[in-house]
Amino acid sequence: MELRGVTDQNADGTDRQDILRGCTVGEELDLIGSLNHHANSESLKICKRSGVQLGFVTPHTEVASKLGAGRRFRVKLAKLYPHRGREGAHGAVLDFEEMDEVPVERPSSGLGAKWIVIIVIGVLAIAAVAAKLLGFL
Repeated sequence: MELRGVTDQNADGTDRQDILRGCTVGEELDLIGSLNHHANSESLKICKRSGVQLGFVTPHTEVASKLGAGRRFRVKLAKLYPHRGREGAHGAVLDFEEMDEVPVERPSSGLGAKWIVIIVIGVLAIAAVAAKLLGFL
């Protein structure tokens, strides 16, 4: 998916092109939902781990709908390329990997209650047979 807004400046005046030049392919980025001034629509901000914004992705994607459903994604910078329309500028392509949630299993406390009952019944049966053989019953 293409990173949008790479030729804009951030609210603090930092140039996103300068920030993008310091990025490396394969670098993990953060995906943050926010309001963005582009087309007055809700956009998904893409930031470096330091929190500085690189750009955004449009909300009308499969990623946005899955985020709305509670899914999580790992975002990486997949490619840098010469930006069309601005000499010396770069564009970027992002790779989104949906993260599978692994259910956390509760640790087992050893034998289950069912097995404990079976063992106790077995021990009592053996004790009863032994008591009868020894003449106690």
